[in-house]
Amino acid sequence: MCSVTHAVSAPAPVGWSPRTAIAMRFPEIVELARSTHHEIRAIEAEFDLREAGGGDTSCPRQILRELRWRLEYTADTDGIRATLARLRTRAALSLARSVVPHDAAASHDDEGADGACTDVWFLKLDARVDHMLAADFDEQGKPPRFLDRVNDPGRLKDYLESLLVSRLDEDGIDRRKELNFATRRPR
Repeated sequence: MCSVTHAVSAPAPVGWSPRTAIAMRFPEIVELARSTHHEIRAIEAEFDLREAGGGDTSCPRQILRELRWRLEYTADTDGIRATLARLRTRAALSLARSVVPHDAAASHDDEGADGACTDVWFLKLDARVDHMLAADFDEQGKPPRFLDRVNDPGRLKDYLESLLVSRLDEDGIDRRKELNFATRRPR
């Protein structure tokens, strides 16, 4: 006979916010967000100008997206600082180059995922999913291996169930963004 145990969770209290909970438990996150806000906005505005001129800012945009996720949904100060340093480096490289068209092959990582500029799995998935679901998708004989972690009903179920409850006190991660990205419908 097989026994199944289900986890039970209570709804959050009225007015509770994971961002507030992270800020209260990890005040350094608030300071990091405040101190980087203007720099991030300036970099973003520069990317807008570069893109309007035909430049490719896809890699630093991926890093910027990761940084925003880390600042808004995690308490990982080391990860935030490392991502900010990568953004500064990539933004400087991108801005120093002349207009360069997008190179699709260069944006893939070793596992066939778009998002070679981030190590955050669900951000790689989000960067790749629309392309993979397009009618003209051609994997060129190399299926993307980054999906192996969920390419089995059991693994997919385990992954999605791991996102249903955030455990801010345990790991400092609000999992709502990842759940949203992992289950969203293609654009």
